[in-house]
Amino acid sequence: MGPPYAILGTCQHPIQKEKACIVVCGNPKNRSVYLDGSAATQNMLLAIHSLGYSSCWVQAFEKDYNPALKELINIPANLVLVALVPVGLAKQQVPTPKKRLLDDVIHWEQY
Repeated sequence: MGPPYAILGTCQHPIQKEKACIVVCGNPKNRSVYLDGSAATQNMLLAIHSLGYSSCWVQAFEKDYNPALKELINIPANLVLVALVPVGLAKQQVPTPKKRLLDDVIHWEQY
C-alpha cells in the first residue's frame, strides 16, 4: 500500500511532514457532532499555536479516504471523522495580520 499517509491522496502533503496528527472524531448520533468537532478543532489549533507549534485544519467530512484511515488507526465504525490536525514546528513565523477597524467588520441592521 505504500506509506500510511498515501491513503490521504491530496491531503497527505501537510500531514506526511509532521510527527503527529490529531484525528477528531465524533458520534453521529449526536446531532451537533460536526459543530462540536469543529469547535474542538478550533480550540486545539489555538492551543497548538500558543505552545509555539504550527498546524492546519484538514477537513475530513465524508472524504474518500475515510474508510481506509478509520481502518488504519482502528477508529470504531460507529464514529465519523471531522478533522485532521497535523502538528509540527513552523519553518518560519507568519506575521500577525493588521487588526481591522471595528467599523470595517460590523454592520448595523443592514449589510
